[in-house]
Amino acid sequence: MNIFKKANTKWIVISVAVLLLALVGIGTAFSLISAQTDPIANIFEQGVVSCEIQETFENNVKSDVFVKNTGNTNAYIRVAIVPSWKSESNSFEILSTAPQRDVDYEIVFNESTWAWGEDGYWYYTEPVYPDDVTSVLVEKIIPLGEAPEGYSLSVDILASAVQSMPVKVVESEWGITVKGTTLEP
Repeated sequence: MNIFKKANTKWIVISVAVLLLALVGIGTAFSLISAQTDPIANIFEQGVVSCEIQETFENNVKSDVFVKNTGNTNAYIRVAIVPSWKSESNSFEILSTAPQRDVDYEIVFNESTWAWGEDGYWYYTEPVYPDDVTSVLVEKIIPLGEAPEGYSLSVDILASAVQSMPVKVVESEWGITVKGTTLEP
């Protein structure tokens, strides 16, 4: 009988040891699982590139024309200036002959941070941060002389923006060169 007690005791000790190891293993696994922090949500916001013209118009004179970056990323900005004779009775009708600068209207530019491109656009030479503005491009536009009968002078200012980084985007979209952060149209 003594042999059976020793064999049973041996198996009981081994069983208790295995059970303790299993409990320690399960406890360790549970503590590791419960000790991990909650995942952090990565929130990526899509880049938005947009801009709008800011200007003053008083007494038939357009002045202080600049552009605001209304997007959420740094952007380069360019501006086209399109003079025309618009019909006073039909806003969609435009005279085929365009007004002539220094004959039909005078325009005064601030060229300190703007550069004229051979493609007919004015380029702001530095990137503009979100919610920031360019310097004034057009100080004033003054009509000279008389408009053709039934028409009035209209000088539309059209702005466009493109993200400033990576540089290859602005170079491929607008066909200009960027040196450092400065545009060279």
